[in-house]
Amino acid sequence: MNRASVFVAFVILGSIASGQSLFPGMMYFKFDEPTGSTTTANVASPGVGTANANIVGLTLGGTGQFGGSLQSSGISNNYVDSGWTTSFGTGDWTISVWLDVTGIATANPFGYFLGDSTAGAFRAFTNGAAGGNNVILRGGGVTDTIIAGGANPAQANVVTWVYDSSVPQTRGYLNGSFVIAVAQPALNINGTAPFRVGGYTSTTLPMPGKVDEFRVWSRALTAAEITQMWNQELFDRNVLSVNQNQPGDLFLSLTNISPTGVEGWTLVSAATFLPQGQAPFFGIMWDANVFTILTTPYFAGNPFRWRATDPPNIWPNVPFSVPPGTLSVLSGTTLDFVCVLTSGTFSFDSQSNVERVLMQ
Repeated sequence: MNRASVFVAFVILGSIASGQSLFPGMMYFKFDEPTGSTTTANVASPGVGTANANIVGLTLGGTGQFGGSLQSSGISNNYVDSGWTTSFGTGDWTISVWLDVTGIATANPFGYFLGDSTAGAFRAFTNGAAGGNNVILRGGGVTDTIIAGGANPAQANVVTWVYDSSVPQTRGYLNGSFVIAVAQPALNINGTAPFRVGGYTSTTLPMPGKVDEFRVWSRALTAAEITQMWNQELFDRNVLSVNQNQPGDLFLSLTNISPTGVEGWTLVSAATFLPQGQAPFFGIMWDANVFTILTTPYFAGNPFRWRATDPPNIWPNVPFSVPPGTLSVLSGTTLDFVCVLTSGTFSFDSQSNVERVLMQ
C-alpha cells in the first residue's frame, strides 16, 4: 500500500471506529406480541439465548413505553426465560429497562425485575433495601448501585445501569440523565442457569406493574448514547444476509438500509477466532482484508464500497452474487462480513449485523 492509501485508511479509522450501533447486541425485548402469547421475541442483533423466549407465569398486554408491555404478577418464579446462561464475565455491559409502578395500590411496592440467583444472586428490584421510590442493582459482586426515583409511583421511568470495567465502576441513569457512579471491584459475573427478564426466583412487581423495552448491550454505553436512546424505540437497520448455495458462489443482500446513510463499506475479515459479532472493530477483527477494502476506490456497483445514490438496479439496492466456482480458492475459510455506513464526511451512521460464513 502507498502512503496515500495508508493515510485514507487511518482517516476512516480515526473518524468512524469509535461509532457503534445503538441497537442492543445481547437482549432486546419489546413485548409487543398479542395478549395470550407464551413466548416473546429477543430482537437483539446478534442476540444471545433463545430467539423466542418462554414466558413463565407472566402475561403480555397493556401499554408499555412503546407498544405493549410485560405485566407483572407479584408471584415468585414468574419471569421470561432468556435462554442465555448468564455470562457477562469480566467485560463491560449496559442494562436498560422501562418500569411502570404507577397503578400499584401498595406504597413503595417491592419486586424483582431481572436477575439470576446462580450468578452470585445478581438482581435488580424496587424499593426495599433500595429505599422508597428507588431501584437497586446488587449481587454478583456488584457494590449496590441505587437509582433514586426509579420506582417513582407518579410516572413510569427508564432505568439504566452501565458497568465500565476500565475504571471499574457502575453508573446509573434515570430517564437518560446521569444519577450516580459507584466504584466497583473487577467484576466477573457468571451463572449456571438462564438469565431471567421481568422477574427472579422471588416475587415480581405486584400487579399491575409493567416492564417494557428491556435492553442489554455487551459494552458500556456513553452518557451521550444513553441520552439519545432512552426514549426512542430502536430498530434493527441494515439487515445483512450472506450465504452460499453451491461451492465457490456467494450471495449478499442488505435490507432495511438506514435512510441517513450516505456511503457504505462491506468489510470482510478472515480473523474469526472470537465469537461471531463480538470482535472490537464493528463486530469483526481488523485484518489485511479490512485494510484493503477501506482503501478501495468507490465506483458504482462495487459491493465493498458504495453510496446511497447508486442506481436502484445495483448493490446495495439489489443483492450481489458471485457465480459458482468463482471463490473455490476460499473453500474451508471462515469469513466475517459486516456493512458500515457513514452519514457524510466519514461520520458514523450505522452498521449491520455480522454474518459468518464457512466457505465451501
